[in-house]
Amino acid sequence: MSGVITLRVGDITADSAVDALVNAANSSLLGGGGVDGAIHRAAEHDCRKIALPSISTGAYGYPVREAATVSLTATRTALDAHPAVREARFWLYDQSAYEAFAEQLDRHDLAFPKS
Repeated sequence: MSGVITLRVGDITADSAVDALVNAANSSLLGGGGVDGAIHRAAEHDCRKIALPSISTGAYGYPVREAATVSLTATRTALDAHPAVREARFWLYDQSAYEAFAEQLDRHDLAFPKS
């Protein structure tokens, strides 16, 4: 069975219960790493829980609601393809971002794998 998607508000770097922190940058700190690629690499390294930010909604200024839909959909697809990853935690920087992600998570029924 593939993993679940959960949401949290706060500082992603304070999450000591995850195996990997995903950021929007590759090793040269340039954008373009991709959520699917990050989850694939986490699965290859036997990571069970990963933490993700609201990718591109800070400095890049991507709209939070759109980012939520894109990120959550890509994450659900990647989790379904890599069942070894049991949880993807999105860390949102404030309550407004949390609510936008929660709305999209519920609207698209993405939190749990389909039976």
